[in-house]
Amino acid sequence: MLKFIKNLFFKEKKEKVVDENFAYQNYKIFKSILTYNNQALQIMSELERALSENIPISLNYIRSRCISLVTTIYKMIESLNILSNNKYKDLYIYFEEIVRNIETHISFDEHPAKGEQIIFWKI
Repeated sequence: MLKFIKNLFFKEKKEKVVDENFAYQNYKIFKSILTYNNQALQIMSELERALSENIPISLNYIRSRCISLVTTIYKMIESLNILSNNKYKDLYIYFEEIVRNIETHISFDEHPAKGEQIIFWKI
């Protein structure tokens, strides 16, 4: 009887430590998802601001912002799948399709023009 009680208390402590660690890891992953989301929103707002102010934008700037955005969103998808045990694995398929679409618009030409490429946006 004493052994049963002793095992009962020690098992609870081990399980409690495991549960607390699991909860903390999930908290960290969820926090990273929020961070990646904020970063993605920041990048998109930078691009929107540049477009709305009707200022010249270099293609290199657009490429760098798009690469940062794609990287951030990929990290968000990874974290979301870790947190949900791959419940959202189909997001990778849609993500790849969107990346291919973006690449067609920002890819380098075979024979790029000399000098910096500038895009003037009119709204």
